[in-house]
Amino acid sequence: MEYTRKDAKAWARENLKGMVSGCNQVFTHDKLELDETGLRHDVNHLVGLEVGGIYFAGHVTLTPAEWRQFIKVGVEAAAGRTVTVVDIHPDSMSEFIPQAEYAQSVGADLLNVITPPSFRASREQDIFDIYKRLAQAVDIGISLYINPKAGYTMSPQMIADLAELDTIVATKNSAYDNLHTLETFRLAGDKLIIGVPGAQDWAIFVEHGMQMSMGTPHARMFQTHENRWAQEYWDALMEHDWQQAWQIHQERIKPLLDLFWRTFGPYFHQAQVYPLGHYKYWEGLLGMNGGPMRQPMPSLRSQDKHSIRNSLIRTGLITAEQAEEAERRMELVPA
Repeated sequence: MEYTRKDAKAWARENLKGMVSGCNQVFTHDKLELDETGLRHDVNHLVGLEVGGIYFAGHVTLTPAEWRQFIKVGVEAAAGRTVTVVDIHPDSMSEFIPQAEYAQSVGADLLNVITPPSFRASREQDIFDIYKRLAQAVDIGISLYINPKAGYTMSPQMIADLAELDTIVATKNSAYDNLHTLETFRLAGDKLIIGVPGAQDWAIFVEHGMQMSMGTPHARMFQTHENRWAQEYWDALMEHDWQQAWQIHQERIKPLLDLFWRTFGPYFHQAQVYPLGHYKYWEGLLGMNGGPMRQPMPSLRSQDKHSIRNSLIRTGLITAEQAEEAERRMELVPA
């Protein structure tokens, strides 16, 4: 981080812009160990897409030591080239502040924070107190991850109250409630940067001051180095070129959003298993590492691979030849 506590909000206003893309962990094919070379490849791929930042969210199936390795390698690979955000989502309260301290120590620019599953707030003051405690423990800026999977959905008023703290500088608003997000913009939009991850919602919030999409999958899943569809759509929205934005949305983004929700909707709304395999296979087809999964995460079924592959080809984002080459590289050629 290249700012002080008192400058954190000004730094965020100036630097948190555009699509901040998620980046998943990568494993070797032989021993399923953390693949540092593969991770650096993915960071380089995202930097090449000129994303507004990289959001490292590698908690799934990693040991605590591997998580630290993942964060250190990823942050160092991206340092100086784009904003680095580390997702803090520990399994217990005992890891909450140490994870934040570690991310700060390796040079991350920002934290994105959700409380552990063991934290169960009985009142909003409990929520306020735990985030205040974290903000006092580290100097790095904090983005609040607003998501029901925390066991609660932080109210817009609570977000505004927390935004009075010097280092609470942003949100990843995944409340799945546009009225909640609108009220957050009204109460706190002048105090922090409100990030809306879903491309389906971007057009709604442009007029309310949206300048950043935190942890969006669409920066890496809706474009390639050759076809910068997500960036073109984002740029048209930021320029308030509604005619261009509409045309890009209808011809390019909407078919991809339809595919995205067909693929991931059942997992988001029904299943309890995080569909990491679907993410990795999809992004692997577009030039990222992809690669194998560790148990207990389920491997992707052949029919799911065929569906994603053929649907992406139909959108025109990639060709059949590019898909075949990517599958050979991932060593995941469908049966």
